[in-house]
Amino acid sequence: LALPPRAAAKAGIMTALLEVENLAKHFVAARNVFGRPRAFVKAVDGVSFSVKEGETLVREGDTSDGLFVLVEGSVRVQRHGLSIADLGAGHHFGEMALLNQRPRTATVVARTACRVMTLERGAVVELMRLDPLLAAKILWKLAQGLSLRLDDVYLLRDREG
Repeated sequence: LALPPRAAAKAGIMTALLEVENLAKHFVAARNVFGRPRAFVKAVDGVSFSVKEGETLVREGDTSDGLFVLVEGSVRVQRHGLSIADLGAGHHFGEMALLNQRPRTATVVARTACRVMTLERGAVVELMRLDPLLAAKILWKLAQGLSLRLDDVYLLRDREG
């Protein structure tokens, strides 16, 4: 049974990042044995964290280069003070900053307590070197997600006329 495109993209990024989290745990646990590069270990050491209801995860205009995936909980995405989306477990945000190193385009606030995974640009670069296949999976899923969002924008424009 094939998943619809949105569900497949959502499941795909979550699966790929869970692979990263498992890889990170392995590297952190075995960093002295395998001598993995410190930059990668440092970048993925805090790959998962918790936030409380009402906490701001990302602020519009800030500069950073991390991608976030909601493992549990829900967040509200706001742009110019207007709510534009509510996201739940399995959804991701922040990919634009990860890919193009521009200021954040929206503010993201936890609607409930959340568990969040993050992947920063330095970790992606190091992951490309260490595990190109896994890095390709993540980048492919990000591209699919952005493509679906672009489709939504075109649909909205077509409806507005």
